[in-house]
Amino acid sequence: MTNSSAAESLPAPESGANNQPNLTIVPPPKPKRTIFALNKQQQGEVTRTLAICTVSKLPGYAATLDANKITAAFVTALETDARTAQQKSESAWNCTKAKEGATAAEAETKRILLKSLRSIQAAARNEYQETDPEKVGMYLVGQNITESRVKLEASAQAIINRAVVDLPGGITPQFVAATATQLEAYVGARESQQSELGQGKQDRAQRNELVLSLIARRKKIQYAADTAWPPRQPGSGKARVEFQLPANRAFSY
Repeated sequence: MTNSSAAESLPAPESGANNQPNLTIVPPPKPKRTIFALNKQQQGEVTRTLAICTVSKLPGYAATLDANKITAAFVTALETDARTAQQKSESAWNCTKAKEGATAAEAETKRILLKSLRSIQAAARNEYQETDPEKVGMYLVGQNITESRVKLEASAQAIINRAVVDLPGGITPQFVAATATQLEAYVGARESQQSELGQGKQDRAQRNELVLSLIARRKKIQYAADTAWPPRQPGSGKARVEFQLPANRAFSY
């Protein structure tokens, strides 16, 4: 009697079959909520506010709203602020892009400056290594002058000042002057970057505060419209749609 089993045997390892579970598959990461997604949400609030301001100025609604203490001046001021919020958002975006450009410019000015500084250091090492090694140290040869921005700026100025005095072989006054100009460009690129960064932060903060004010004042119009054209009443349907009010219940936000 043969001893057999209905279970199917596993393939041999050399058959190439892989019977281990694939543990490398991971779910894709959830998308991060960025400042641009927040801007879209705010833009929706601004767009809604502008639409309700437009409706509020229509002859069929303006007088009724005025009787409910929503004056033409109130609506006009709200509309103006909504457009200002749009401009602040655009300005913040432009500052962000300008900062990116300034960052790229800073990297390029740093590359150019370092190339000139290395040339001066190499010239000093070649001229003084055998005869006056202490002077080589005055050019910061062998030091990590790029350790930080502050150290690079200070080191660059020290090397330039020393080169003006010594003019090591192959380094002309014109080359030293050009290196000094490159240092100025590097410092200026950083200042431009910081300026754009600061302006962008200010514009975003002002925009965020303004949007909150827009929402509160827009709701005031909607509450007034909800009172003037109550739900489930004849003649209220069109107004409730245009003021973006629920059809069958009182407005609550």
